[in-house]
Amino acid sequence: MHYGLRLFFIKKSRRIKISTKAGKKIYRSRAYGPTTKDASIASTRITITDLTCNQTEDNSGADECELRIGCDNHYQSHRREMDNGDVWPLNITLNFSYRVKIKLYDLDDPGFPLYDDHDYLGTILIYPGALAGSNTFDQDGADYTLEWITA
Repeated sequence: MHYGLRLFFIKKSRRIKISTKAGKKIYRSRAYGPTTKDASIASTRITITDLTCNQTEDNSGADECELRIGCDNHYQSHRREMDNGDVWPLNITLNFSYRVKIKLYDLDDPGFPLYDDHDYLGTILIYPGALAGSNTFDQDGADYTLEWITA
């Protein structure tokens, strides 16, 4: 399922109003993440630098990776085939106020001969104020490292 595709069709009536202690108005979409009407809410800027494959999900060759990035109310996905030791230079810069949610999948061919469905490899959440760092996707026997820097 591609949840992010629904983001472009959210009507204003489907938003829930949330008030903060300082009286700033924040609107949270029922479909995904918040939007803001107050420019004074600080945003964070990060750059996702690269994804490194330390171990593929299985031993049947390279993984067909799909990186799904949800940033506040925006969605994007990127695909690339990766094998052990491969480094994928991403250089994706994101500005956000709420969070960045990054999921990694191995898009296997569900047909003959292996009958292997798509594999979920993990999720990384990055919140405002985060420092530069790295984290791993390590579900289903895989080992991938995602690195990012702050601006």
